[in-house]
Amino acid sequence: MSEPAPMEHEERRVLGRLTAVFALALAVIVFAFWTPLLWAAILALIFRPVFVRLAAGGKTIRSALATVALVLLCFIIPALIIALMIAGELSTIARSPLLTDPHALTAQADQLFRRLPSWAADWLAGKGVSDGGDLGRYAVTQIQANLQAISRSALSIGQSLVGLFLSILLTLYLLYFFLINGRGMVRQFWAVVPLAPPTKRHLAERIASIVRSTVKGTVLVALLQGTIGGIVFAVLGLPSPLIWGTVMAFATLLPVIGTGLVWVPTAIFLLATGQVWQGIALVFCGLVIIGGADNIARPMIVGRETGLPDWLVLISTLGGVGLFGFHGVILGPLVAGVSIALWELYRDSHGEPDPEAEPA
Repeated sequence: MSEPAPMEHEERRVLGRLTAVFALALAVIVFAFWTPLLWAAILALIFRPVFVRLAAGGKTIRSALATVALVLLCFIIPALIIALMIAGELSTIARSPLLTDPHALTAQADQLFRRLPSWAADWLAGKGVSDGGDLGRYAVTQIQANLQAISRSALSIGQSLVGLFLSILLTLYLLYFFLINGRGMVRQFWAVVPLAPPTKRHLAERIASIVRSTVKGTVLVALLQGTIGGIVFAVLGLPSPLIWGTVMAFATLLPVIGTGLVWVPTAIFLLATGQVWQGIALVFCGLVIIGGADNIARPMIVGRETGLPDWLVLISTLGGVGLFGFHGVILGPLVAGVSIALWELYRDSHGEPDPEAEPA
């Protein structure tokens, strides 16, 4: 009766190797779609309580479709509304006399030249630009010289938008199936992880907590920075503070540049047109208040709910953004949190006491 044991052990070892090889092959195949997979999993985790409540009556498919529709209402529809608001603002600017009347544009350009500092005027003079008419001719010359590059850029932007649209569709498609089958998939994953059940539960709870708190922190920081930016624009008397505050809220999702996409060009325009104190005030608010809100509020929000130190949340977020772009906002703190959790579990498994718990 004891003879089959070595054969069973060998079969298990071979089966384990085959599983690892084919799992690696599958990972290589689907790696190109890691972004939709990541965000579908995150959205499934965030919206699962909604799905569970809707599916309490047993209508799983309808509940999953309703949850996907809710995601559309929370993310896609607001983005479209913001795009329409910006388009309306740009349409208003395009109909302004400054752009429709060449004489008004030339007069404004001449006024701008008179307000420029000497170094800027000298630099433009070196380019052959000394008045508004020269500026127009210089702009046309530059556009013609770089027309091919502009065409390539436009094509690249168009391809990126198409890719983004397809990525959103794939994310929603995967979200539907993750909501229906997600719990079973998670159980099957943890079933093959060679850890004790309490350890598995601890890691699963830590991962879920980090993802939820990071997403919540990102949303709250976006609202905070957008609100502050809108208030600053209103105080400085800049046009459409509500629209540009909303744009800054969405711009916080962009790596590195963030809200600077809005306030940096505005500050440059204010300084160039002689509105020095408004420009300096906007630069100060952009760097210290608007930018500082991200570096202070995000670590506080994420760190409080995950138990991670504020400095580790900040460093892991910045490092994650540097490696993965916007996705690093989630992946950075997630890797840091799982690393700390594994470190604590390893320490506890070796019976080492917590140094803070030792008597002085």
